Amino acid sequence: MFSFILLSFVEFVPVHKTCPDGLHYDPSVKWPGYPCGYPADVPCKGRGAAQAAEPTKDCPHQFGFFASTAASPNDCGRYRMCVAGHAVEMSCPTGLAFNPILSRCDWPFNVPSCNVDAFLAYKCPAASIDASGNAIVTNHKYEGNCYAFYSCEAGESRLLSCDAGLAFDPTNGYCVDEDRVDCGVNAVPQQSAPAALVVAPTISA
Repeated sequence: MFSFILLSFVEFVPVHKTCPDGLHYDPSVKWPGYPCGYPADVPCKGRGAAQAAEPTKDCPHQFGFFASTAASPNDCGRYRMCVAGHAVEMSCPTGLAFNPILSRCDWPFNVPSCNVDAFLAYKCPAASIDASGNAIVTNHKYEGNCYAFYSCEAGESRLLSCDAGLAFDPTNGYCVDEDRVDCGVNAVPQQSAPAALVVAPTISA
């Protein structure tokens, strides 16, 4: 369903409206909220066909998030945001790739077209297995920033960052109070750390 009924606040007369191309009608939104949202946020299965696309030379739809023509398997964090048919090149937070199926940033290993090892510039060591046969999560140093690290599980890598005030201790493989880690030349402001996800475990003094 891409259309909705709007009641006029002058005569209270129903007026049939259609969401802009690329957006879906969200029946859960109450006035005065805007009832049209991005497909990734508004499931639309079984609610009718989409409105006709109105593509431009840069955008397949007037509104939405789409794969960038500048993206490649080794650089899969780029995407294109279309607003009224005009494209703006965007990048996912460091360590995340654009998933064109979900129209949002995602873990690189969830994006089949992404060359994860090349994209993250890191390859996890062979996976370790515990006594129950489950993959053991291991954390590894991220060169160039002591507030970030790679987390590996079953051979799949994630680029993560420590909580505020913590830094990654490569000897122990977890985040600790930053004054316990000698960052040296990597002592960049923490807000410059890759904006991926915060992870446990962390240990404070």
